[in-house]
This record gives sequence, C-alpha cells and structure tokens, in this order.
Amino acid sequence: MRFSIEAVDAHTQGDASRVIFGGGVGVLAAPGATMFEKMRYFETEADWLRRLMLREPRGSSNLCCNLIMPPTDARAAAGFIILEQQDYYAAMSGTNTIAVATVLLETGQIEMVEPVTEFYLEPPAGLVLIRAHCKDGRVLRVDFQNVPSFASVLDAPLDVAGYGRLTVSVAFGGMAYVLADAEQLGMSLDPGEGLAIQAAAAAICEAANVSIGFSHPENPDLTMIEGLILYREASGTGRLRQVPVNAGSSVGRTPAGTGVSAMAAVLHARGACRAGDTFEIDGMLNNPFHCRILEETSVGGVAAIVPEIGGRAWITGHGRYVLQDDDPFPEGFMVADLWPMAKPGSPAARMAGQRRLVSGHPTEKPLP
Repeated sequence: MRFSIEAVDAHTQGDASRVIFGGGVGVLAAPGATMFEKMRYFETEADWLRRLMLREPRGSSNLCCNLIMPPTDARAAAGFIILEQQDYYAAMSGTNTIAVATVLLETGQIEMVEPVTEFYLEPPAGLVLIRAHCKDGRVLRVDFQNVPSFASVLDAPLDVAGYGRLTVSVAFGGMAYVLADAEQLGMSLDPGEGLAIQAAAAAICEAANVSIGFSHPENPDLTMIEGLILYREASGTGRLRQVPVNAGSSVGRTPAGTGVSAMAAVLHARGACRAGDTFEIDGMLNNPFHCRILEETSVGGVAAIVPEIGGRAWITGHGRYVLQDDDPFPEGFMVADLWPMAKPGSPAARMAGQRRLVSGHPTEKPLP
C-alpha cells in the first residue's frame, strides 16, 4: 500500500465535506508559522492530496475536504486546511467550518460540554470562535464568528459574454464573491437550474476578475474573486435565497457561510441592516443559515461588519482511504463534460486553474 488516511464524511445542510485526520505528520507535515503559510505550502508544493481525495474515484465534483492540522495559534483547539475543487485554495469556508466543528466534537477529538461548547478553530483566514449547541452527545447547531466582511464594490455594471450587461457587487466574507440578482438572468434558483447556474457563474466570475477585480486591503495574497453568489427574494418567505458557486464551478446546496457573510456586508453597505440585526438566508434547498451582525468595524480603512453564522452538520460515514501501489489513477481523474473545470479552454478551467503564487512557480512534490 502506497498511502492510507482516516477520514469522517459529513454534510452541512446538504453540502458534502470530508474531514481528514493526520495532518502535520509525515508526508502531511507543512512548514509555516501560520495556517495561511501552511495552506500556501499545500497549494504550491503538495497539491497531490487534494487531487487524490477530491477527484474520482474517491471524490466527486461537489465534495470538499478539510485536513486537520495542529494549530499554530495556542488559543485554537485545532487548525484545518480547506481543499476544494479549484487549484486556488480557500482561506475560509463556513460550511466546512461547521462540518469540522461537528466532527471534532461528535468523535471526541474536542471535549463536548452541554449545552454549549465554545472553542476556537484556526482555518487559514485566522482564528474563528465556535459556539456549538449540544445535547445528548450531538451537535444541534454551530454558530461561528466569521472574519470581518466588507463590500468592495456596490451595484456596478459588468458586461458578461453571453449574458449582456449585469449589475453586480463584490464583497468579501472570508472568500471574495461577485454577487448578482438572479432576476437579471430569469432564474428562480431552484435545484432544477444547477447547470444554468454553473454556466453563468464561470462567465460572470471571469468577467468580474478582468473588469473589476479584488484586492484585500490587509492581505496582499487575497487577490482573486473566488466565486459567484446569485440571489433573489424567496417566494412567500420574505427572505433572500442565494446559491454560491466557487471557482471550480461547484454549486453550493447551502447559501454558504462565507456567502451569507458577503451578502450581509452588501446589505450593510446599502443601509439595509446594522449591528445587532439577525436574519436568515435560504439556500436552493430551503435550508437557511442564520446570520447575526455582531458589530461594525473596518478592514484597512474599508467599512466592515463582524458576522456570526449558524448552521448544522451531520456525520454520514467513517472511512479509511487508501492508494495501492498498482492503482492506475493515483491522482484521480475528472470526466470533462461532467466537471466543467476539466474542459480545456473553458471559463471554469481558467478560473479553477489559477493559483496563489507568492514567488516563482510551484515546485510541487510527487505523491509519497
């Protein structure tokens, strides 16, 4: 056997996550003084793990993985690196944070205290405070205090090939998104529109990166619009419904924790909400995330909010994933017409293939 690893599968209100144990040891060790630096190491030098675990036959086009790491900040109970479909590694993910917290508590990696367990997790974006509501050994809801979120562009025109001129905003909620009202595209954002949403996302994200762009005012390594949020008012509820799509063209089943944070930042910038407000935003499956605006702040001189996002995850399986010596697919594979990012020359492929290169080119190590 060439390689083996233990993992727990879970879903956060429909979004699939795999929590991988063993990070920081042997071939899964990474240099770096912060979790962000360790993430950059995996992105530029050890991306084999992401490909092995996310692509077929071990993965699927909408799966995310999270590698549990020893924290670099002594206040954190654990660190984790987020592995998604695109080559550009995400520094933060709300659905993955909820899944990681749930798995660590329900498997006993972190001691559960009922009715509320409080602790910090350390994704690459920085410390995140977790408040897990627990009963009878189960996690019933995870609230996490997200990183400061802000709108960088409000209601700007954007010309998109195949879709014409749209009005969009750009906001950061741990990931940078371009946000567009789905009514401009004639979409209701129900589960029957997945392929149409996927196609629109690749075109809109590519156009926004070229024509608008994004630069985090305090982290010079965050320079890319990583996904699209399509939103509209959910019929009969008075709430927003939104569907996130990341750079790898994975269509979110939930409204996404980072996506809800980005939307809250846009609403705040428009004057539609303020500190202390609470509300819910639906995903395509009518599976809302809860949002509370804890405070108003600023990021590099840009007005921002600190949001708290709440949702629930369920464990779906426990597994040991292996790579045998004679496996013909040691890094997995993608079927191009089923994985948009695998189509050479497509907008999805161009988006998904970008990397965060601080200097030079990747010096990626081979599989162990």
